[in-house]
Amino acid sequence: EENPSYTDVGEYKVYVKVENPNYEDRTGLATVTITEKEVTITVDNKTKVYGTADPVFTGTVEGLINENDLGEITYVRTNEEENVGTYEGVLNANYTNNPNYKVEVIKGNFVITKAQGEELTLEGYTGVYDGLEHSITVGNLVEGDKVYYSEDGENWTEENPSYTDVGEYKVYVKVTNPNYENRTGLATVEITPREVTIKANSETKVYDGTP
Repeated sequence: EENPSYTDVGEYKVYVKVENPNYEDRTGLATVTITEKEVTITVDNKTKVYGTADPVFTGTVEGLINENDLGEITYVRTNEEENVGTYEGVLNANYTNNPNYKVEVIKGNFVITKAQGEELTLEGYTGVYDGLEHSITVGNLVEGDKVYYSEDGENWTEENPSYTDVGEYKVYVKVTNPNYENRTGLATVEITPREVTIKANSETKVYDGTP
């Protein structure tokens, strides 16, 4: 005589029989249909600086009846890329499947931004003219660096300029790297005159009235 009740997703047939001493038995059939509840897990977008540890990944859940119906939901990154870039849809959610829910996961994006590289070490040159070519040196470089040189701060080349003649030459430096912000600097090549002594020979002649 107890009317059955149902909670979980499914289609349940319930047969009915009604008895009455004054009537013939009456019967029937009804169905209880419970469909999946829609749940949305939205994974938060995250950002980190190149070379640093991943942040804690997070998200929000909408639509659950009980908070733990999908177990402990964890948020993960599905790629291992560590270079600077925007990686779409790589932040996902892990959860325990529950047949009572239809789960949609809106994946998050992960952005790795450029880091501030170490300060460049630039070494110029100062010396006396020796007829040789002299240039600057650039130190504290890392993998992926590309070095550019300029004599006016506007026009750049990958060729390190060199100088032979006396003068003071400014050399601008710009270092690019896909994982680091641009680093810049300035160094000088200074070549000073070389001292030269010219010594005239002494001569003697007898006076003859002519120069």
